Amino acid sequence: MDAEETQSREIPTDYVAYLNQRTSPEDVQLEGVSVEIFPGVFRPATDAHLLAAHLGPYLRASESKAPSVLDTTSGSGILSAIAAAHGATGIALDINPTAVEN
Repeated sequence: MDAEETQSREIPTDYVAYLNQRTSPEDVQLEGVSVEIFPGVFRPATDAHLLAAHLGPYLRASESKAPSVLDTTSGSGILSAIAAAHGATGIALDINPTAVEN
């Protein structure tokens, strides 16, 4: 990644204010799966889009009949939802209590 790419997405230092800018839930769709993201929860970032694009094919190619996933810092939970749509079970974790409710 060059300097321009790393500077293209600035994250504010006041995360709580940044997360609470939205005052109502927002629907987001990724890889055919929709989730409602509560105010106070980060939207899926670039890395989530990349992981989502590879998660379905990876799970379909899995030799396990019941693949399982561990989604740490799950935020909106969309990666877990995508995994579930492909037959996986698992656990999603986040330090943000609002994200856990999401």
